[in-house]
Amino acid sequence: SLYGVGHIAAEQGDLATAEKVLSEALEMDRRFDRRRPMAYSTYQLGEIALMRGDLALARQRHGEALAIRTALGEKGTAAESRSALAVIALEEGKAAEAEKLAAGAAEVFAAQSAPDNEAMARATLALAMLAQGRRSQATREIERAQALVKNPQHVLARQPVLIAAAGVAEVAVSSAFLPHA
Repeated sequence: SLYGVGHIAAEQGDLATAEKVLSEALEMDRRFDRRRPMAYSTYQLGEIALMRGDLALARQRHGEALAIRTALGEKGTAAESRSALAVIALEEGKAAEAEKLAAGAAEVFAAQSAPDNEAMARATLALAMLAQGRRSQATREIERAQALVKNPQHVLARQPVLIAAAGVAEVAVSSAFLPHA
């Protein structure tokens, strides 16, 4: 299927092919009003835009995917879109927005027993809290995320958690060396 080809191309780093194939799939989905596949293609195109650093397009695509998924009543996939939007908000320096989105996504993932997704959302949540100067809360969230990925279902789930943990630890170490008033 076009979705599979696009997904494999993106995983292999061939973003141009992935974007072309997923755009073709999206056009077909729109033509036949296939909402679920439309949301999937739109989400994946948002991920490609994010990989390219085009935050505005990534936000637009993930917002479209969220709207479709919400209209379809798909809580889990809508939470994936919220989690992606949280990452984008964090990249844009909008930590409070990132916190709200990531916290909501993490709760849905927890309710659906999706530990890998929950861990990634909690890692984003920890970074959002850290960006707002709430180190102790960030530390608690990253500890929760680390506990969730001890035995991940997907090996890549551990990576964002480790990156966030390193960020939280770096701030903790550097704060220890600051003069205290």
